[in-house]
Amino acid sequence: MSNIKAVHSNKKNYTLLLISVLSVFFFFVSYSIAPYCIAEDKSSVKGNLFPIHTQSSQVITEEMIDIIVKACDQSLPKKIENQLFSFKTGGYYVEKGIFVPTRIKDPNILTAFNKVLKPGIRFLDLGSGDGRVVFLASLFGAASTGIEFDEDIFNSGLKARDKLSNRFDLSKTELIRGDFFEADFSGYDVIYYFMSGSFEEKRLEEKLAKELKQEAILVGYIEHEAFKELLSVGRIGKRITVYKKR
Repeated sequence: MSNIKAVHSNKKNYTLLLISVLSVFFFFVSYSIAPYCIAEDKSSVKGNLFPIHTQSSQVITEEMIDIIVKACDQSLPKKIENQLFSFKTGGYYVEKGIFVPTRIKDPNILTAFNKVLKPGIRFLDLGSGDGRVVFLASLFGAASTGIEFDEDIFNSGLKARDKLSNRFDLSKTELIRGDFFEADFSGYDVIYYFMSGSFEEKRLEEKLAKELKQEAILVGYIEHEAFKELLSVGRIGKRITVYKKR
């Protein structure tokens, strides 16, 4: 009897240990993904931030931002829209990374862009998704380029640009379908990157450290000092880190 009890006790202990390990694992996954879930991001812009007076003398209103968001949301394929907006999945997983539309009404992003974007600036969005950040950057006067690898998401950006072309001057925007690892970063003044947009962030960090020109900056929707090979020069709110070449 004693042997049987001992075996039973061991099984019970193993079961409890397994439950504990799984609990910790799922807590960690939930904690890691939650900041990037659309449903978890409660930031919004109301009141005195608008109208935004940019360095290009363009005045950006809240309605203008809403028009861009609506056009991009409506251009997403249903299979992507359903996953992004119906479930807390952490984003839409594609071959090269995770697509999560940037909340371009986030006051941290708007503040950062208004500080660093002006006419003559060359802007690049790494993993530009449906193009909403590219379109936003153009409102601040930048010559704005986005590179997106996934065909479906890229095509949604083209559709959104067509919808927006009768409302805004998007002549200085360019959407490129391709792998941004094949692009030369040295020709750009401001680069934007949303964390987890690539599954090869270490490789991206090394490429940025090598190719960023000395006066260029990376505006990262990314953890503070996540890119150790770059110099973190400032933080805007809880989400935006500004990097420069060391």
